[in-house]
Amino acid sequence: MGILLSLLSGLLNGLGGIGYKVADLGKVNAIQSAAMLSLGGTLFFGIRALLGGEWQHLTWELAGLTLAIGLCQYLGLVLLALGFRLGPLSLLWCSASLQFMPTMLFAWLVYDEPITLCQWLGLIPLTGAIASASLGGNASPSTSSRTRILPFLLILISLPFLFSSVGVGMKFGNYHQVPGQPDAMLRMAGNVFFSLVYLVMLLLNATDLTLRRRWHFSRLGMIGSLLTTVPIVLSFVVQLHIVAAPAALVFALSASMSMFSTAMLSTTFLHEQRTPQWYATLLCSILAVILMANGQT
Repeated sequence: MGILLSLLSGLLNGLGGIGYKVADLGKVNAIQSAAMLSLGGTLFFGIRALLGGEWQHLTWELAGLTLAIGLCQYLGLVLLALGFRLGPLSLLWCSASLQFMPTMLFAWLVYDEPITLCQWLGLIPLTGAIASASLGGNASPSTSSRTRILPFLLILISLPFLFSSVGVGMKFGNYHQVPGQPDAMLRMAGNVFFSLVYLVMLLLNATDLTLRRRWHFSRLGMIGSLLTTVPIVLSFVVQLHIVAAPAALVFALSASMSMFSTAMLSTTFLHEQRTPQWYATLLCSILAVILMANGQT
């Protein structure tokens, strides 16, 4: 069941990536889409927490944790918005999908969560998928400027670490909220956790947009924002039910499926070309999923 839910989480995340692209086509940038996502997430998880009586489990430790995660997520989205101007969307999305790696290594180093040899080997085709997607990107002429290469590379390196903050925070909270009882924090206050993360993101994104006067509304942009909000919120709902599973399984499978689904949907609905690099990315992603799943004991 953990494998199926991990794949479902990745599929929903991939749909959210398509939503970002649709919103961008409608002249709504990533920060505004993130503000819409944050508003939806805050209301959805906040209401769930209120109905479930979970707010009584809010602690200063949990509040501080969500503040740090929300800040990291906001910085990641700022870099993503900047990255859209410097390089291809496919490369940026693949880089962001690597967020499971810091989470997996954190759980392995700090909490001794097992990583099998087969799962280590699964990183090879996953890396190949990233490389293939990079070679298949169609950057605009301005991105070839030497002066933009270093900033773009720094964005690509930073995205996985910033976006991994949710996974790292979930693991940290589970093992520290109630010592010796993994999964306790999200069982007691999981909706509070996500509503606070989204609330911090909402405040930061809305402040950014208001100060810079970058609010823009269009029909296509709003549709894209909606396509971003619903799948990604549902993706976190799914993760509430599999957080106790080893990070190497949950986040690696989710990331692979996210890349796979984004590739399929972008070629089907956004009419991106199916180049040799596209096929290589697809095959490498499938192989990574097989290795990660078979490596879980």
